[in-house]
Amino acid sequence: HLQINVVTYILLITIYGRAGLSNHCYALFTDMVTQQGIEPNTGVCGALLNAFAIKGEIERCSQIITYMKQHEIAITLVEYSTFMKCFLVAQQPLSALTIYENVIQPKFASQSDGATAAKID
Repeated sequence: HLQINVVTYILLITIYGRAGLSNHCYALFTDMVTQQGIEPNTGVCGALLNAFAIKGEIERCSQIITYMKQHEIAITLVEYSTFMKCFLVAQQPLSALTIYENVIQPKFASQSDGATAAKID
């Protein structure tokens, strides 16, 4: 018997994302939240972000970052790096550099231990 939880959704979204099926990823995310009543976390939002980043879908990636901020879901270096990847895939390297200069460098450069789990406001 398969127990459906947030980890199940992370795996499914990751698989569909790697297959380039970002619309299916969004449908899974919506089902998880609205039908299953499962609270999203950094892992599932990160998987969804990556699914859209792979395709260079900047608007969708921006929406996910905004959603995470609104719902106080931790945004780590991994998520911001994925957001940068989205801009690079979309052929907008200056936007990726802006994220690095304005978010990543100020927040993470001072962390000598290299921790990536720090929440960014």
